[in-house]
Amino acid sequence: MKLYSAWSITLSLVMITYLFFVYYSAPEEDAETIYAMCVALFHMIYGIWFFKGHDSSQFAQRTIRGRTIYGVFLLVVFITMFYGIQDPETVWLSRVYLYAIVVGFVELFSAVMTKVALNKCDQIVNQKTASKMTFKSKNRFVFGVYLLLLGFLTLFSPNTLLSFLYLPETTFSGFSGDVVSLGPMQILGVQILILGSYNLFAARNNIEALVEAGMRGGSITVVFFVVFVATGILHPITLLLPAIDFVSIILIAIENQIKRREDTIPKISSR
Repeated sequence: MKLYSAWSITLSLVMITYLFFVYYSAPEEDAETIYAMCVALFHMIYGIWFFKGHDSSQFAQRTIRGRTIYGVFLLVVFITMFYGIQDPETVWLSRVYLYAIVVGFVELFSAVMTKVALNKCDQIVNQKTASKMTFKSKNRFVFGVYLLLLGFLTLFSPNTLLSFLYLPETTFSGFSGDVVSLGPMQILGVQILILGSYNLFAARNNIEALVEAGMRGGSITVVFFVVFVATGILHPITLLLPAIDFVSIILIAIENQIKRREDTIPKISSR
């Protein structure tokens, strides 16, 4: 889990560095470059989640499914390109092809390694009966539902979302065009769906470390969008995307502050 965390964060930094170079050197490709940067952002968020949740065998078991789904999806992307189902004139085809084959292999391989490690340690991962959710957990549960809705929209109707956000349409039509054409936006949609499922899992099981991972990931997302809006890369309306995450972080921070104050108030011992 820690190794996968290091891989995700390193991949994110490498992708963002490369994509910034592409963005400023090839302005005609700026739309897909921005969407690919969002894919890189989610690798950073995944890295935080895996680092914070590396001690949880329950979470490790859950991530096997997530990584398998993501790896299989990237394999589908690779196959559609390899057999010429994708439009050969689509911008970014070669870059998505390389990403799909490399990251898809790593996702599937890491999922298998985690499964083997859990079996070797003879850890039986039983799903706990979910206890009553705390305020933090309820907060992240709502955010998880939001991510699922956003993920479905991004995967199946990306241009609807992009037009609302005043962003250029993606040249990858997804499953709705004459040919299957999968690119950064569809990949991002699957990432969002998987992260949404992780948030629901963390919330239902009151896993404090994962709730904290969600807050840290959310903070990075907010900073990411604020910087991109401030530099003119994104339209200000895109700040609506991390707004729910920002509100969630603020509410949890307020609750933590209230609890700290309650804990510092000296209790009068009864006589």
